[in-house]
Amino acid sequence: MNPNNLPTIDARYWTAILAASMCGANTGDFASRILGLGHTRGLLPLGLIFLTVVWAERRSTVATEAYYWLAIIVLRTGATNLADLGTHDLKLGYFLCVGALVALMVAMLLFDRIRGVEPMGITDPDGRWRSLPATDTSYWITMLAAGTLGTAAGDWVGEETGLGLGFGSAVLALIFVVVWFVSAGSAR
Repeated sequence: MNPNNLPTIDARYWTAILAASMCGANTGDFASRILGLGHTRGLLPLGLIFLTVVWAERRSTVATEAYYWLAIIVLRTGATNLADLGTHDLKLGYFLCVGALVALMVAMLLFDRIRGVEPMGITDPDGRWRSLPATDTSYWITMLAAGTLGTAAGDWVGEETGLGLGFGSAVLALIFVVVWFVSAGSAR
C-alpha cells in the first residue's frame, strides 16, 4: 500500500486496530450466522473483497487510510470464520489451533528477519519520522493469523476457562496493556 494511505503506528493506530478488529469479528459472525454463509462459504468472497480493496488502493490517486482500515476489517472478518471453522466445525480444539497460529506468526516474523525487513516509515515535511505498517504479503498473512488467533483465544477464554465473556475480555485486555507497556519500554 502507498505510504500516504497508511496510518501512523501510535496510540490512535492501536485504538483503531482494536475497533476494526472488533468490527471484523462481529462482521464475521454476522456473515456466518445471520447471512447463513457458515464458516466456509464466505471465505472466497471475503478473499476477493480483500484483493479488490488492495487493487483499488494501488490504482487510486486519492490519499486515504480508508483502504487500509477496510482491508483490516475484511481480513478480520475472514479470520473470525477461519477460527470458528477450525475450533468448532473441524473440532481441532483450541490448543491445536492456537499453537499452530502462534507457530505461523513466529515463522512469519523470523522469515521477515531473515529477509532483512526493516521497520517501515516516512519522514514528514516537518522532519518527524512516522512508523507505518509494512503491508507486504508477509504482513497480511501475519495479520490474518493474528486475527484468527485472537478469535480462537478469545473463544477459549470465554467458553472454556469459566471466566465468561465479560471477565475474560477484561483479563485479555489487561494482558494486552501489560504487553504493550513492556514492548513500549523495551523499544526505548
